[in-house]
Amino acid sequence: MEEVESELREKFGLNSYEARGYLALVAAPMKPKDLAAAASIPAPRVYDTLRALETKGFVHRRGEAYVAESPGVALKTYLLGHQRSFERSRESKEASMKRIVELLQPVVATRDDLAEEPVLLRGIDAIAGRFFEILGSSSDVTLMVRKALRVKGVFSEYLEAFPLAGKRIRLLLPSRPPISERDSRLLARLGIETRFYDHPVLDMMVADGRDVVLGVPERTNDEPFSAVALWVRNPSFARSTRAAVDEIWDECPGGGGG
Repeated sequence: MEEVESELREKFGLNSYEARGYLALVAAPMKPKDLAAAASIPAPRVYDTLRALETKGFVHRRGEAYVAESPGVALKTYLLGHQRSFERSRESKEASMKRIVELLQPVVATRDDLAEEPVLLRGIDAIAGRFFEILGSSSDVTLMVRKALRVKGVFSEYLEAFPLAGKRIRLLLPSRPPISERDSRLLARLGIETRFYDHPVLDMMVADGRDVVLGVPERTNDEPFSAVALWVRNPSFARSTRAAVDEIWDECPGGGGG
């Protein structure tokens, strides 16, 4: 039962008294005084604990005793409530994001005014954010994929959420392991051209002959979400990189899309 108590606390938001109280009531309905003794809950805290469990949908009162809801009902109720709370929080954050963008966008420094110095991006969120920005402002993007396959869900969400009409997106994938049928259907639905190559060296993004993002291997950390990348906005470098990538593209077998 210690494992279950730990799961209830860590995954379902119950404190120690609530978790022990619920587990005790699962075994048998009890009055508050009896529950305090059975679950080692201090007497002054047992009523607060029961009210919290009742509010969270884990118990209900029957006469003077309290009865545990079945685990299937209680945990499902919690998950549904958690989902509603998440959706409300997301809607609130999206509204705030819109207001902040409207206020800050007119005064944000244009990146074209910045020196063409490489920028080190640390972490998958920083890389995904740059990916989103470049994808939004570019019409012709080529992606080479190696380690990024391990976090493909992150980038798939961006591709699915972003309007790709009028853009040419090309994707060079390693031949092994093969992509799933589901991924293949997604790429075809999004109109992304795909080809396969045998010897991936690194992750790369080349966009509009202007931006290049290079995945940088970290010898000390092989976790995919600890990724590091180098972003370079330099037309000369981007054009030469694009020419090299185009040669690889022309030599590789196709996989559908576009």
